[in-house]
Amino acid sequence: MDYELAKLEEMNTWSEIDKGDIPQGTQVLPGMWVHIVKNLESGDKKFRSHWVVRGDQQKTNLSLSDTFAPISHISSLRILLALATLKDLRIFAWDVDSAYLHGKIDHDIYITFPDGYEKPGKIAKLNKALYGLPEAARVWREDLEEKLRSLGFEPLGSDSGVFLRKSATGITTIDTHVDDGTGICSSEEEESKLKADFQMFYKIKEKDTSKLFKVLGILVTRDTHQGTIKLSQSEYVDSILQRFDMSDCNPVVTPTDKGSHLQDGETAAYEDKKRYQALTGSLTYAAMSTRPDIGYIT
Repeated sequence: MDYELAKLEEMNTWSEIDKGDIPQGTQVLPGMWVHIVKNLESGDKKFRSHWVVRGDQQKTNLSLSDTFAPISHISSLRILLALATLKDLRIFAWDVDSAYLHGKIDHDIYITFPDGYEKPGKIAKLNKALYGLPEAARVWREDLEEKLRSLGFEPLGSDSGVFLRKSATGITTIDTHVDDGTGICSSEEEESKLKADFQMFYKIKEKDTSKLFKVLGILVTRDTHQGTIKLSQSEYVDSILQRFDMSDCNPVVTPTDKGSHLQDGETAAYEDKKRYQALTGSLTYAAMSTRPDIGYIT
């Protein structure tokens, strides 16, 4: 939590003001600590804490266009990785550190200081779009697109989450998904240029694509000598089984019961509607990403 607070202050996320200085009747949003555990490619675990604004309590008239932020289609990522393999192109992948904290907000939002780090008589006025705000994803996306356009990239008409740059030295394509980026470069020179360009604006955590690496939770294994690439979500599938109490189930070759005969219009009540929706959504993501063989039952 100390690391998170230091990062927030380093990014000038808020300005400290006296409670008596805010207009009467102004809403002051509370926040909460969210603790996460990330499974790394090495098998180790990384523990991280985020101070998140309770944006669900914000009194606002924001429309969908004020909160929407486009991301790439998962099919675009698969296509780009396949092209990189077929054409022997270079892959450069990264995470943007504290991505949302780069987005600037254009109206006044006041929040409490993080639990355990309170300052008597003080509150925080946000300068950046802190996690949890409805508009946080949008303003981060706007900042990212502005920077990419300044570097000569343009979004594709078919997928606005994918950016393309052509130059005298080659072609670079970037797949963007919130803070995850995957660049496909036609040469080592283009890869070095992309890395240097990004580091002018953002602090990034580069992934070692010469080994196993993850993109959107998908484990990517590339063998440049054999000219092959493999995408796997075994860890994600295991997490689904644990979440829905099926860790001890028996695996089968076919994705559905061979004895089932469904009829048009046939429905059955499900005890927990939200749990059913969560299960269907989890399976659909796996089917769209790496397991089209289970698409029949999703």
